Amino acid sequence: MSVTEKLSIVLCGWHFKYKELYDALIKEVVQIKEEQIYGDIRIYILSHKRIDEINFKLLNYFKENNILVIFKKNEGWDWGGFQQFLLWQDSAEKISDHYLFLQDDIIIKSHGFISEFRTIISRKNVKVVGNSSPVQKREEVFNSFPEDVLWALNKGFDIITKEWSVIRGSCFFCDKDIAENILMKMPIKKGDNILLANSSLRIFGAMVENQYGNKSIQYLSKSHRKSKYIIEEYRGGKERDINKKKINFIHARTRISSFLGWGNQLLKNRQVPRNEFQGCVRLRYSNGSINKPGFFNIDLLNSDSDSNNIIENTSFFGFKVQEVVLEDFSQKNSKLVTESTIKYLYTILEIGGQFIVNLETVNEELALFVRNIATNFFSDYAISRGKYKFNRVPKRLIYIK
Repeated sequence: MSVTEKLSIVLCGWHFKYKELYDALIKEVVQIKEEQIYGDIRIYILSHKRIDEINFKLLNYFKENNILVIFKKNEGWDWGGFQQFLLWQDSAEKISDHYLFLQDDIIIKSHGFISEFRTIISRKNVKVVGNSSPVQKREEVFNSFPEDVLWALNKGFDIITKEWSVIRGSCFFCDKDIAENILMKMPIKKGDNILLANSSLRIFGAMVENQYGNKSIQYLSKSHRKSKYIIEEYRGGKERDINKKKINFIHARTRISSFLGWGNQLLKNRQVPRNEFQGCVRLRYSNGSINKPGFFNIDLLNSDSDSNNIIENTSFFGFKVQEVVLEDFSQKNSKLVTESTIKYLYTILEIGGQFIVNLETVNEELALFVRNIATNFFSDYAISRGKYKFNRVPKRLIYIK
């Protein structure tokens, strides 16, 4: 590699809580410059906070240390920020040879990580190097997160492989090809819920391995969220640790409730629902609403939704539909929900699937409209206003909650 090559270190700025992080990065850059690995190294911050939300002493520190801060609206969390930076750099400067992408809630324990990143990415077929390994080394995304695959396919991106490696956006190193061919072009899931960032994370891994092979993603460490150089906090860190026991308790309670529910079902009816919905998609149909994680979001007005037109998704690329949720329709725009739409949404459900009308966000008139269609045109339905239980196995369920 030539010493004329450029390295861009890019932090997606949201927390701005560790000045020690910037001190450590500057120290790492000084060390790399002494080794003459790169001819040009620069630190950037793509800030999702406004300038008036950042401590002025910290802003002065950035200026004094030649750290360029670029301000953008939060559209897509960390992965959206990385894409925003690359689009800015492509127009304002030129694309770098290598990138170190970081979140600003990491902790640097020791130095020399850039040199090790560079060594690994120099190996044959390696294009991306993460700081740490994920919980699942290779995710069966087609079955576990089919809504993400459907979202990418609907946006025009081919997903061929059935499983692939993923990396966390907290810290990873990549080359120019990944920046230009993947990060600048990939779909970014936008919305207020930070869990939507995981959809972008999964599709990034898919697109990298689709184009560069299943050895193209590697890691500094086999441990989760840490290497000997860097510790990755979880969504800002300490509050996750505080709530860890509470989260584990909720998960345990959910599993116990699920087990007891299935046990009662077996005792009463000697049968269970016929379809476990492995790899099936949950659809959410709304009007002017934000995206929600866990769904393929179809919205007539939100340009950032997974789709704006339900007719486009007639085949859903072969995915089966487990659930349809109708919500966020006001009295004014409820007329947009037609009889043909309801019939279509209802008939695409898998046997045993649920059709849910959320009365908290859908007016009573629309709920009754759906009920009447089910009553007049479908024989295989059930209507409930209480909690859905597996006390019988309807072919399809109209669930008014």
